[in-house]
Amino acid sequence: MNDAVWLDVLEAVDRTYADLVEYQEKLEARNNELQALRRFLGSILALISDYLIVVERDGAISNASASFCDAVGLDRAMPEGAGAAIIGKAFAGESGRLTMRTLFGGARIVDMLVGEQLPRIC
Repeated sequence: MNDAVWLDVLEAVDRTYADLVEYQEKLEARNNELQALRRFLGSILALISDYLIVVERDGAISNASASFCDAVGLDRAMPEGAGAAIIGKAFAGESGRLTMRTLFGGARIVDMLVGEQLPRIC
């Protein structure tokens, strides 16, 4: 091989390395944003007195407020998914309407989302 071929190979390696460094920097920045959002959500969940449950699209609870955990006897320090419990049931009824039973036996309508359609946070 002549020197021109080796020069092309080294330039390709340099470009690939530069792309990887740029990708890693972007990934680290996104990870820092995600960590900041997790800390923010954690502070909200720790301070809120109402029940707040963060549910994934598949229905799994990914986080909950301290008040909710206290009410149902869950330890917030447990790993996600550990000690999971059934906290509700679905029944056939009025289509498009979600109600929840309060601690005092009443029923409350859970309103439709308003604004940006994020995963439901009740």
